Amino acid sequence: MGEDEDRRTVLLVEDEPLLRTTLARLLGQTYVVREARDGLDALAVLDALDERPSAIVLDLKMPRMDGYGLVRALKGRVRYACIPMIVMSGAVDATLPEGASAVVHKPARIEDLMKALNQVLG
Repeated sequence: MGEDEDRRTVLLVEDEPLLRTTLARLLGQTYVVREARDGLDALAVLDALDERPSAIVLDLKMPRMDGYGLVRALKGRVRYACIPMIVMSGAVDATLPEGASAVVHKPARIEDLMKALNQVLG
């Protein structure tokens, strides 16, 4: 059994390359991380995965398909509707999209993101 088989998978959806890379590296110390650039890319990544991720961490403001659209799209698909979703937003007054589990405000501290993941994953 490989090391990755023992760890949960998180899909990280973030359009800012430096932030995505940094968060993926930090989250990768605990989770298997799959990455996507925006909502449409996330849907393609999910469809290509053999297994569902344990959680999805996504930015709210992205090109092509934003976080609100991605949450709606996933909640409309039976295969993905039960996956916990943590949204990240730079807006202080960001509202949690219906169906999302938690919000982490940007600039995202890894401690806050890990705490949110631990809460939604149990």
